[in-house]
Amino acid sequence: MAPKKAPAAAEPEPEPEPEAPPEPEEGEGIFYFPDNSKYEGLWLMKDGVKMRHGKGMFVEGVPEGSTPQSYEGEWREDAMHGFGTFRYASNAKYVGEFANNQYSGHGTYTFPDGSSYEGAFLAGQMHGAGCYLDKQGVSWKGKFYNGMGPGLPTNATFLAA
Repeated sequence: MAPKKAPAAAEPEPEPEPEAPPEPEEGEGIFYFPDNSKYEGLWLMKDGVKMRHGKGMFVEGVPEGSTPQSYEGEWREDAMHGFGTFRYASNAKYVGEFANNQYSGHGTYTFPDGSSYEGAFLAGQMHGAGCYLDKQGVSWKGKFYNGMGPGLPTNATFLAA
């Protein structure tokens, strides 16, 4: 009688591949856009899309030697929302509150010529109690309505964000 063969050893089952860690729902980083714009700050993942959310700075991509526009402040779901500073290429500047990419609440807009408005904004326009200080230093206080008010020249152009 022939000797009995030992049963074949069962091959061990391969260990399952470790699962990739889930993508984070929020974080901090630097994002570059196709037009050479750049965002540096906090972000949030919503419906598979990374959005600017929290504090951050966005600088517009422009040709070399040009002055970019920029925004530094609070973001909510990819929109300027909360307190921030928007600087225009023209050297105009807005410092104040934003709601859904528009000036909204209290803020100060400084025009390129040095004149300024401090007061209430609504839907991107000077609207409510405020004070316009012209480039000669004369102040005009009162109620402003849809970007117009005391002291503003009738041909004044006010460009909101």
